[in-house]
Amino acid sequence: MNIAICDDDALVLTQLHTYISDYFNKNMMYVSIHCFHSGEEFLKNYRPGVYQLLFLDIYMKELTGVDVAKRIREKDDSLEIIFLTVSEEYFQTAYQNRILEYLIKPVTQEQIDRLMNRIQRLFLDAQHYIDIVYNRTNIRIFQQSILWIEVYGHTTTIHTKQGSYQTRMTLTSIFEQLSSPPFYRISKSQVVNFQLTDFLDSDSIHMVDGSRIQIPSDPRYNKSIRKQYFDYLFLTGGTSL
Repeated sequence: MNIAICDDDALVLTQLHTYISDYFNKNMMYVSIHCFHSGEEFLKNYRPGVYQLLFLDIYMKELTGVDVAKRIREKDDSLEIIFLTVSEEYFQTAYQNRILEYLIKPVTQEQIDRLMNRIQRLFLDAQHYIDIVYNRTNIRIFQQSILWIEVYGHTTTIHTKQGSYQTRMTLTSIFEQLSSPPFYRISKSQVVNFQLTDFLDSDSIHMVDGSRIQIPSDPRYNKSIRKQYFDYLFLTGGTSL
């Protein structure tokens, strides 16, 4: 999950970063957290689809959190926003901008844990998964767990952090269910989750679990894959997990 925190108080940024990191570490899940010190800084780096969650302070200099939320909603209705504030003055305004939650400072670890548990359930309900037929049974796979997908002959294999699943479904039908970014179709037979990519070398894509994906030897594919990967890094602020 990609999470952004926007607050002009450096102490709050540090505390929230720690609380959120602790939650994901305790639950053995991957997270990428980006901190911004002003609404202007966030909007300058923001692209729809990059972040799934934004912790946004209301009382900031120049652009307030309400101003930032309104600009986000002009082009993105999928980003979940949590307002941070010291009062309930903007409570009604918050919900007019489809704000998920309204947290009163100071925020505690317990509050973050409860909120993140709720968000995990929300994302599951919001179809952040794919449906496949596996061993003649319909199953759902959480997108965050998918490392890469490959097809050989008439069999498509989905490699996840928990194991691999084989299906007769086409790669195209599966790819259409995935979010882009972070999923990219790097060749006719391969889809890679760049969010779970560690690094690229001359002939392989190295995933965070230690597995490797062979890059096709054709120079056209090699160049295209590297462009897609670095485009993704630029889009997400230069980080994969």
